[in-house]
Amino acid sequence: MDLDRQIRPLDMEVGDLVEQVRTTPPPSDPREADELSLFLDRHQDEPIALTGFDGEQLPVSPEVRQVLAQAALALREGRAVSVLSIAQRFTLRQAGALLGLDRTALLDLVADGEIPVGPDGRIALSDLAAHHERRRVAYLAHLEEVARQALKNAS
Repeated sequence: MDLDRQIRPLDMEVGDLVEQVRTTPPPSDPREADELSLFLDRHQDEPIALTGFDGEQLPVSPEVRQVLAQAALALREGRAVSVLSIAQRFTLRQAGALLGLDRTALLDLVADGEIPVGPDGRIALSDLAAHHERRRVAYLAHLEEVARQALKNAS
């Protein structure tokens, strides 16, 4: 059963980022999700297509395949799945709120060339995701270095 609902913005700065959420509870019989998850794993390096009962085929893009794989895995684990649609380009205020940064910190990142701003004065979701991933990798490297130093000092 699909439980559709419009998101009511909790934060006025980012409220217009989320356009709609669709939530689906896990199936009562998880075998279907198991089969889909295993199928996607077996065919992860080759193109796949959806086929209707009438034989019509529709190729599945890598992006759609990723959504299907993540959803199938969650359903397989007995979790509900929510798919939310969000904008692809953000104002500086929205981007800062999404990253948890104030305007000054975001402007510093823009000035340093860490996050590009388009000619429309907006920041692409892909650029925010890339920045977030770079920060995550740097943080993990820092934690590894701290752990190494702690082990060295303990011996």
